[in-house]
Order: sequence, then structure tokens, then C-alpha cells
Amino acid sequence: PRLRVVEAAAGIPLSALIVGECADHDHAGHEHHHHPVNPHVWLDPVLVRHMVTNIWQAVAAADPANAAGYQRNAEALLERLRALDEEFERRLGPVRPQPFIAYHDAFPYLVRRYRLKQAGVVEESAEVEPSARHLSQLAATVRAEGVRVMFNEPGGPRRLAQRFARDLGLDLATLDPLEKTDLSGPGAYEAAMRRNLDALEAALRPATP
Repeated sequence: PRLRVVEAAAGIPLSALIVGECADHDHAGHEHHHHPVNPHVWLDPVLVRHMVTNIWQAVAAADPANAAGYQRNAEALLERLRALDEEFERRLGPVRPQPFIAYHDAFPYLVRRYRLKQAGVVEESAEVEPSARHLSQLAATVRAEGVRVMFNEPGGPRRLAQRFARDLGLDLATLDPLEKTDLSGPGAYEAAMRRNLDALEAALRPATP
């Protein structure tokens, strides 16, 4: 009861949050749609800077004797995040026009920040098997937009992802939503995001004739 709970994303403007749509069913089988906020704000380094500020102010308030040290460390991290954002902008410029699909809807903040072209997702709601209708529509989009890459998640291709990619002749690459990745230790977040940057740059590079 005495633990203070801090919402790291508190204060991010509503206009910066991405709202999706997912469906659930009642006991009678009726489908209901609701509009949850996509939670993956940490995949946008600019929004992470906002979160870092919330975190350091909270720990400084909890441990005022060391507040100056927390602020110093936070300011150094904010500067590194600014450099990370600039690196993403620079390196993704040449591959920005290439469309891709992802296994599930984890990357809209990253896509929006760097103006990437995500054509769709296989799994619209986490851990919910996509309908045959959705997969058919996604396949039509893949063909119409010339998609040649699908990003799966760490741990190897899921059976559905592997089959879908094989049926449509897509390359499979890995993009990490950082939900299960160990991010302990200095620089772990930046290192994980740079692995994602490397994956995007390599997979979306224009094919050589």
C-alpha cells in the first residue's frame, strides 16, 4: 500500500496516442468493437524521452538525497535518445517507400514517427487467430502494393506467419516489440532499438536488379 505507482507515459498528449479497433464476442456470439489505445509507445524514441523525464522525476522524489545524480543520468540518456532519433531518420530515409507487413500491430508509433509504409498486420489483436476474410484481404493488399517483406517477432516464425509468407513469396525478417526483451543495464534500450533499425534497413533495402 505504501508503494507509489508511476505511469511512465503520463502526460503524453492524447493526440500522440494511436487508437486501434478490435472485436470481442459475448456469450450469444455477437461481435462488439471497441477502440483501445495501442500501448507500444516505447517504440518511438521521441515519446520515450517523455517517459524518461517522468521516471527520473519520480525516483528523485522518492530519493531526494540523490536527485542530482538521477537528473544527471537522465539528461545524458535524453541526449542519447535524441541521437538515436536522428540516426533512425537518417538511415530509414532511403528505405521509407518500401511497404511491409508485420505479424501483429506492435509498430504503429515507430511507423508514424519515421513515415514508414506498413501495409497491414497478420494478427490484428494479440493472440487472436485472424479470420480467413482478414487474411484474404491482407493477401490482396500484399499483391496490390508490391509488399515483399514480413516482419515476425523474436523466437522464430510462428506457423501461421511462416505459411502466409511462403504462400505469398515474402521474405521473413525479425522486428522486436521489446515486450519480452531483457532491457536491464545501461544502453540496453538503445542497443535493442538499433537492432530493429538494422533489421528495417536490411530488409527494406531496394532489391538490386
